[in-house]
Amino acid sequence: QPGIKAIQAGKLHSTSAQFPREIGQIAAQKMLAHLRGEEVEKDVKVRVELITAENAEQFLEAN
Repeated sequence: QPGIKAIQAGKLHSTSAQFPREIGQIAAQKMLAHLRGEEVEKDVKVRVELITAENAEQFLEAN
């Protein structure tokens, strides 16, 4: 969380947060669907959040 601390200190404008647990879950679901012979989309969107001074504290509290 050094990026968030840098935002709070005014040294960084923004950063982004990715969610590896969610990415892994989605990957496992898509792999299982593929193994079952289901069609799986080529591109899969995953959640990414922009963290700025306005939401840095809330993000730290929630995560």
